[in-house]
Amino acid sequence: MAEFVHPDIEDAMRNPTAGSSMTVILVLEKEATAGVETAVSGMDRVSHRRTFDAGMVLVEASGDRLGELCDLSGVKSISPEGEMAILA
Repeated sequence: MAEFVHPDIEDAMRNPTAGSSMTVILVLEKEATAGVETAVSGMDRVSHRRTFDAGMVLVEASGDRLGELCDLSGVKSISPEGEMAILA
């Protein structure tokens, strides 16, 4: 599980709204980018939007898939776009 899950993500996981989606930033451990991109590409209702050089991936996901993103190996934190938390 991610070390940090933003409170808005936690709320969306506890109270998913049918048909809702959220754009999130995944902050990754070193060398985890390729594995996370591969995992995300195989998930329904999840779209990889962009990968940043600093080990971050921008993803659009339906609310019911957020928990699976948190559980991906190599994910350090998950935050809504615009409210990113970076863990050292």
